[in-house]
Amino acid sequence: IHDFPMRKEQEDSIDKAYDYFQKNRSFKSTNDFLWNAKMRFGKTFTAYQLMKKSNWNKVLVITYRPAVKKSWKDDLNTHKDFKDYVFLSDEKIKDLNPENKNEPIFIINIL
Repeated sequence: IHDFPMRKEQEDSIDKAYDYFQKNRSFKSTNDFLWNAKMRFGKTFTAYQLMKKSNWNKVLVITYRPAVKKSWKDDLNTHKDFKDYVFLSDEKIKDLNPENKNEPIFIINIL
């Protein structure tokens, strides 16, 4: 299990995205936010931290690349900050417990 902290630039990115989403909560506005970050920035790790800070309990990530799916799964399952989260891929969604609506789940789907 990893225990590394966020870097300053990751924290800054999370703060900016969090503030943006708080100000643009209306469905009438565009809720797109782009991190133009270099390779090895830690975009997946940073996105998970944003999800956690925002208290998002259900998140759907859609990708067409199996390597991306593996990266999201590994980041979630190997860092202490996400020990209470569950990773469900498309083949495991049927195992989702509909009774536990507060269970924090990140669902990764491959198209």
